Amino acid sequence: MAKPLLKRNAVSSDDSNKRKVSKSDTIRVVQEVLLEELKKHGEGTIELVHRRCMFPKDAGHLIGIAVNGLAKAGHIVRVDLRHSKRSQAHGRFVSVWRLA
Repeated sequence: MAKPLLKRNAVSSDDSNKRKVSKSDTIRVVQEVLLEELKKHGEGTIELVHRRCMFPKDAGHLIGIAVNGLAKAGHIVRVDLRHSKRSQAHGRFVSVWRLA
């Protein structure tokens, strides 16, 4: 018997509990979630936000704008660089942040 076809737009089990964020809310949500996660964990990367939220593909540049805004305002400080653990990032370096 043939295997059933996979659905192209199927949601994986990891994505079911993620908060879906619209492009217009991306900056606000990234800043809120990142500050909240850094209060819990002490320090971390933007991957903390990606674990909790699902962003549209065309909103990637807005995530960087949100994090840079927090850094320029003095809310967070870059402490290190490390390789990303997300498969989409292909092991590139990401900044490690902590609260200022």
